[in-house]
Amino acid sequence: MAEAATPTKAKSPKSVPSPFEISSFEMPTFDMQTLEVPAAFRDMAEKSISQSKDTYEKMKAVAEEATDMLENTYATTTKGMSDYGLKLIEVGPESCDRLGRADEGRRHQGFQQIG
Repeated sequence: MAEAATPTKAKSPKSVPSPFEISSFEMPTFDMQTLEVPAAFRDMAEKSISQSKDTYEKMKAVAEEATDMLENTYATTTKGMSDYGLKLIEVGPESCDRLGRADEGRRHQGFQQIG
């Protein structure tokens, strides 16, 4: 029996790197322990941080005060609108009766003029 011939792959030449390929590189690391910061810069940074904390606290207090004021305003408005709605419900039937009587009177006068 004849054995089946297995195709063999032709060896390709070595791949040539693309001219657009970026070579790999590593970022340099800095040893922060050996880096000396002058005292003037350190003092300036500490003062800046302190001022930032103070400003944050002031802004937080003002924001909380404004929030409380808005909450009170909305609560007062809600109560006022509720009272107004209840008053309309209370007065509504009387107003409708008056309007109905006035409308009947006008219709009655109109019929008398026609006849």
